[in-house]
Amino acid sequence: MRGPIDPTQYFAPPRRCDQTQRTTTSAAYLESVSMSHLAKILASSNSKLASVLNESKIDPIRLVAASHEIEALRPEDKQIKREKKAAAGKDDDAAKAARSKKPRSGRPVTERLVTDALAGKPVSGPAKNRVLRAVNAVRAQKKLAAVELKQLF
Repeated sequence: MRGPIDPTQYFAPPRRCDQTQRTTTSAAYLESVSMSHLAKILASSNSKLASVLNESKIDPIRLVAASHEIEALRPEDKQIKREKKAAAGKDDDAAKAARSKKPRSGRPVTERLVTDALAGKPVSGPAKNRVLRAVNAVRAQKKLAAVELKQLF
């Protein structure tokens, strides 16, 4: 029988290179690949969304990150869903109040959605609203005024 297993053995990098060099290189490489891809699309696009992002100096990667933070399901959203399910067949005031609340979607903006929106491809209504929330969140961080949906699409 062997002793306890050391978990670092399974996740350790190969011994032929320095661990810090490997992680910084791979992280920088991944960031540069995704940044250059979306930056090329943003630079070559002439859609309304692209003009707002260029005017505000917003990187499309920030939209993805902001949306992940905004749209993530939280315990209160799960509580709203439970209350809606419990009030399904009832017609009293408490049931109507439970049905009127809306939880977060849980579906953030993805890189593919951003590329489609920048390219001018058709985007669904809920996806447009998610992009709008992400753009307004980033604009709020930069202390800029919020935009409307008609200005983006």
